[in-house]
Amino acid sequence: MAQDDPGPKYLLAGWYALCDQPDLAYVALRGAVTRNYCAYPQMETDPQLAKIRDMPAFAKVRSFGIAAQQHFLEHKNKTALKMKKH
Repeated sequence: MAQDDPGPKYLLAGWYALCDQPDLAYVALRGAVTRNYCAYPQMETDPQLAKIRDMPAFAKVRSFGIAAQQHFLEHKNKTALKMKKH
């Protein structure tokens, strides 16, 4: 899992959650989100993550996910404005 792509970490989190490994699921999900994987809002409804949504740690990862999404949207909007000016 040393790859730069955080997508596999998100998928792994789902598998860990399904296999009743909530601690490993949390670590994998946090790893994906902190590497700028835009998991929010998908993580709110992803059936594979259902078993870990009630964990207190999930709320923290959720906040990281919201921040990553906001960062992405800000970048997207800035880029769109630059494109319109040119």
